[in-house]
Amino acid sequence: MRVYPPESFGYKIAQVLDTYNFTLIPHYESHDAKHILLDYEMTAEGEVQLQCFMLGNGQVIFSVIFAVCLGFILMPDQWCVFYNDILRGYRTSTNISAIDFCQLLPNDLKSVQKELLYSTQTN
Repeated sequence: MRVYPPESFGYKIAQVLDTYNFTLIPHYESHDAKHILLDYEMTAEGEVQLQCFMLGNGQVIFSVIFAVCLGFILMPDQWCVFYNDILRGYRTSTNISAIDFCQLLPNDLKSVQKELLYSTQTN
């Protein structure tokens, strides 16, 4: 991913992974890409924010619900932040879980975010 231009989605993923000294885990690549796309840190709080977004975006599965509940229990001072992330996911018309991230890697990150995240539901 480091071969992509510095402003690309793929390069940004590599840069963040390097910052946290992480490596991609097979079959979880899209999870890390979601952190970058949605601009959530790779921290405990950022993980709960991502899961709140996914819940609001329609990903109602056990792992998401569990992470959201755990976050609300362990981080009560962040309830407003988490609630806003749920709303952000709900208002985003793009189903984030259905994205093929591999096709987006060479694209400019800001353009990808604008295209996928800033179009909102009209109903």
